[in-house]
Amino acid sequence: MTLTKKDLLALKPQPHAVETKSHGTIYVKALTEFQRSKRLSDLYNDKGGKSEDARLKLRVNMIVDQLCDDKGNNIFAEGDVKDLLALESSKLDPLVDAISDWNEQYASEKNETGE
Repeated sequence: MTLTKKDLLALKPQPHAVETKSHGTIYVKALTEFQRSKRLSDLYNDKGGKSEDARLKLRVNMIVDQLCDDKGNNIFAEGDVKDLLALESSKLDPLVDAISDWNEQYASEKNETGE
């Protein structure tokens, strides 16, 4: 089988159900290339130094970028970052932990299958 442009462009991130103790079932998806590149770019300021702002928003950005509904639509947008940052951190911990664990499992599975 030969990879075609059509095949590659059809590989959209799909939602995956993850169980959490405090929030029940949540859905997460892999980052798009745009999201990944944007977040990596955000880590540096205009002078090439590390951006303190991006580091402070790391956990919330993970929620914004990867938490979705069962159809794969993001639940939060960039405009929600300020509101999420104002929440009690312990309420976000289960979400961040679930997304982080899923990311590790997803990467591990990809490495094992060679995808």
